Amino acid sequence: FGVKSRSRGDIYIRFFRGGSESQTVLMENRQGKKFVRKSVQGDGSRKLEKQEQWLKKHAKKVIGLQIPKILQSFSEAGIYSLDLEYIPSQATLAEVILSASDREASKYINDILLWSEKIGPLVKSKKPNYKAYFADKVDSKFSKTLFEVPQFRNILKQSEIVINNVSYEHLLTSAAKIIQTQFWKKKKFQIESKEIHGDLTLENILVLKKMLWYLDPNGDNPISDLSVEWAKLFQSLHSQYEFYPKSTGCRLVSQGKLTALKIDFPKQSAYTREFLKLEKKIFVEKGPHFLALVYLHEAIHFVRLLPYKARRSPELFLPYYARAVILMSEARDRIESLL
Repeated sequence: FGVKSRSRGDIYIRFFRGGSESQTVLMENRQGKKFVRKSVQGDGSRKLEKQEQWLKKHAKKVIGLQIPKILQSFSEAGIYSLDLEYIPSQATLAEVILSASDREASKYINDILLWSEKIGPLVKSKKPNYKAYFADKVDSKFSKTLFEVPQFRNILKQSEIVINNVSYEHLLTSAAKIIQTQFWKKKKFQIESKEIHGDLTLENILVLKKMLWYLDPNGDNPISDLSVEWAKLFQSLHSQYEFYPKSTGCRLVSQGKLTALKIDFPKQSAYTREFLKLEKKIFVEKGPHFLALVYLHEAIHFVRLLPYKARRSPELFLPYYARAVILMSEARDRIESLL
């Protein structure tokens, strides 16, 4: 639907692969100038409008923050579209990390950390409502996932699941135990709110002449702080999200009262090296409580992916679900150990 052009003179060139409800297309106008059109139908328009607001707000305001310019936005036949400047890069940071030297890769990650701290002022807001956040981002997303993959409902409803010979309790059980701790009442778990990009995975960062360009901000974050922001980097470097399910094998070993899965999770050594450096840096500079929150938000980010992944590729869904189960279990252990 996004190819439908407002001016009738624009030419479609190609689609971009993406992980959202929006359709992203490379276009060319009648003057031969390329641009990117993002389009979405229905409820997704609100998120795209929020993205437009974020881009307008932060244009040329933060040193080192390169973001595409907005060319125009419009609504037509129930489709909301946003036209953006085309950044002629052939590689995302997700790809560049694989071939960059350790020194180059570390510099890129450190640059991201630096500008993410500068991107916006501290926000005066109420204390985060984690109960409501979990209800919306975990419980609700899981219910939607059950609807999307009826063929896996038996697996998703089991109280336990075995993944790579380790038994894990149900994802929602781990989440409920985290909420029961009321960790957010402890001062060491309280982080100042600030503006964030909101979707800082490596596939949302382009590299052009060694400069980083940041794409697809998420301006709609009920909890907005650096632990949420940097959890997206964990999603890339720790879980290696960009390689799901391309390099992820999944075998259903048994299915009865208890399901056992064998998952070949991605293992890119370049990513692992950068993750270990990042994890150490956060632990040393921010402390174990902050690090535990980053792990928690990485788990929540993965759960938020589940309905979309179930709808788009149900046959490839189980590795995402298995990873979400593991992350939530590990987050529970980390938080409980610090209380």
